[in-house]
Amino acid sequence: MAKVMEDGTLSKIMAKCEALKKEGLEKAEEYLRSDESIVSTISEGILSRTDNGKLFQWLHYCAITRHQNYKLFAFVLQFIPDLIGVYLYAIYESDKSLRAQSEALLRTLSDEMEKEGPSTVEVTNLSKSSIYHEQQHGPQ
Repeated sequence: MAKVMEDGTLSKIMAKCEALKKEGLEKAEEYLRSDESIVSTISEGILSRTDNGKLFQWLHYCAITRHQNYKLFAFVLQFIPDLIGVYLYAIYESDKSLRAQSEALLRTLSDEMEKEGPSTVEVTNLSKSSIYHEQQHGPQ
């Protein structure tokens, strides 16, 4: 995975995308979707957990363009599982920097989705019984 960072492939993708954004966000989005290897390269970059700062900033910028180009925002959404994995890894390893970076990006994605309207997803309250579990009454 670190190879992606070492050979500069990821930096080249981000630089080309930045250059294309000057022509319009649509051009950048088309470029990112033009080759499946771009998606895997970005995914490998996220999962490498090394020097993610620039990559996370770039993904953050792509996410906040939702109102200008929803497809670019949707492109970033596909990396949520990778981002959650990195976030959990950062918690496990007590890596405060990586945790802050991944948490900020996940919060941005969540905030942008909230702008669409109220969420229809509810998180189950485990203190109340449901068809899936019995109510917990503390240690017995």
